[in-house]
Amino acid sequence: MRGPTYDDLVVDNERQPYVYVGEGSSTMTYDLDVHDPQAGVSGGTLTVTGPGGQRLTGSFAIDWTWYAGYQGCGYIEWGQTYAGSCRVSVTFPAHAASGTWTVSRVELTDNAGNTSAYSGLSAAPVHVTSDDVLSADGFTATPNPVDTWHGARTIKVGFRPHGGQGEVVSAVVTTDSVNGCRRPPPRRRPRRTGPSR
Repeated sequence: MRGPTYDDLVVDNERQPYVYVGEGSSTMTYDLDVHDPQAGVSGGTLTVTGPGGQRLTGSFAIDWTWYAGYQGCGYIEWGQTYAGSCRVSVTFPAHAASGTWTVSRVELTDNAGNTSAYSGLSAAPVHVTSDDVLSADGFTATPNPVDTWHGARTIKVGFRPHGGQGEVVSAVVTTDSVNGCRRPPPRRRPRRTGPSR
């Protein structure tokens, strides 16, 4: 017997698809609708995959009590044949790899123990940023050389960044001197102090 099916797998609509992880962890919530018209939905697990094949998982489970009724998804039909807006939280640990993470696998189980696995996915992308260490080489300056003796000049600095994901949006170039490059003052001839002839 086949396990549950799903649709509408998305990043939670209350969040933007961005996660920042520096010194601490951060959580992203995913949302999906699950169907099992025969045995009813029991729960499921999402696997998200990021750069370098790193993987994280999160899960949900449906419970029922006399006091609270059905719990575990936003809307659950009697018999758990349909579970709408099932929210799955995935925790991205501190220093998780920067880049795009996608849901790569969904496993869903029904109340009879049947499990459906959907793999090879690339769904609900989330962009993770961190405190990456950046470096650069291949510096160029145009024009080169730069004539600063006759006033201020604008130059274009180019370089190749390494160690980050995505684009470098800004860079600050500093000179060796607080005043920048300046023409040295002209040398004066020393004055004679002896008697003139």
